[in-house]
Amino acid sequence: MSAQLGAPEADVIAGGHATPDRPRRRRLVLAGWVVLTLLVAGVLADGWSRDREVAALRARAAALEAATDQATAGLRGVTWFVGPTLGRSDLDPGARDDVLAVVRQAAGAGVDDVTAARDALLAVRVLPWHSDVAAARRAQVEHAEAWRDYFRTGARDLDAMADLQPETLRIRDSARAALAGVGG
Repeated sequence: MSAQLGAPEADVIAGGHATPDRPRRRRLVLAGWVVLTLLVAGVLADGWSRDREVAALRARAAALEAATDQATAGLRGVTWFVGPTLGRSDLDPGARDDVLAVVRQAAGAGVDDVTAARDALLAVRVLPWHSDVAAARRAQVEHAEAWRDYFRTGARDLDAMADLQPETLRIRDSARAALAGVGG
């Protein structure tokens, strides 16, 4: 027997059957590890990205809530202050119109802050496959638009504003539920 056997001959003699050459096998194992590492890194990066999306959405939703709370508190304060004046039977129509103008102005004061909060919600970037986060963002944007319409309407017509309130609150509750349903 020759002292110099080739790799396939040595494998056949040692184990009785041929095996792939070792460098090729090492390359396949290395390629497998690289693919596995990239998959794990991709899953981790996706989770990190989703967590950032949810955190940004929650922060912007909190800013919207603060804007609507501030606007409704201001409107409530003005209404409380001028309510007794509006209830007077001896109030002349010109003075009544002036007092109602103050209330309408207070109602319109929330429009800019709510619009800014809506724009901030729209700026939250969500990856297309994070559908629950995208749905929560859409619900929050609809929530902001409902409040913006509510305050805009109040700046023109206080009675119509009162008519919008139940729907605005329903949309708010729906947006809160959508955001609560997003893990993160």
